[in-house]
This record gives sequence, C-alpha cells and structure tokens, in this order.
Amino acid sequence: MFTDLIYRKTFNTYKLIFVPQWKSKPASWTKPNDCLWDAPGDFMTMVPLKEIYTSSFYDLRTELGHRTGIFRGILDIDNIDWPDVIDELEELKRQQSITGEVVRQLFGILSEKSPTEENGKQEMR
Repeated sequence: MFTDLIYRKTFNTYKLIFVPQWKSKPASWTKPNDCLWDAPGDFMTMVPLKEIYTSSFYDLRTELGHRTGIFRGILDIDNIDWPDVIDELEELKRQQSITGEVVRQLFGILSEKSPTEENGKQEMR
C-alpha cells in the first residue's frame, strides 16, 4: 500500500511518459520535454516515441492514430523541428559519432521542412 501511495504521489507531482524497452535501452519513464513524437529512430538527444511504440507494440500498429492523438493532442508531444535537428547535430559532433548517413538524414529533414511560425511557436512544415 505504501508503494501505491509513492506511485500516485509521483504521478501527481511529475508528468512522466513510459518508454518501452527498445534496442539496447531498458524500459524507463521520462519527461515529456525529453520526447518527440515523429522523429528518426536513432535520435540521441530526444526520445522518438512513434518509432519506439510502433516497434515495441507491433500488434497495435493499426492503433497508431489513437496513439498519435494521445501523444500529440493530450500530452502535447511535438514532432521533430529544426532546433531539434540542430541540437542532434551538435551532440553528434560533441560525441564524435557523426556519420555521413546520419548527416544526410538530418539535413534531409531540414531541407524538406522550412521553419515556420505558428501560434507564436517555430515549427517545421
């Protein structure tokens, strides 16, 4: 019973999102600000939830629309935008783990979507 109280207090105090086990990373809880909905699966600086949930819950792929509504609508998780790509490139450079393929993928995202401003917030189209 004491454990239940701790869990409830934690959820009332902190907004957390469950991240299933994925690749070599164990299952965990993380903050919404550390997540993106639609982002490359190998993103290092943010948690790519759509990729993880689609891979982890194969049987629920047909429910993707519902999950999108929950994460994007209710939990307000953003899709990738250009500052996220810049942050990722800087982190890859800092870790000296940048590869040509990753750079092409990230610059492809930048070239496909130019920055726009909607509702006072800069996003990619």
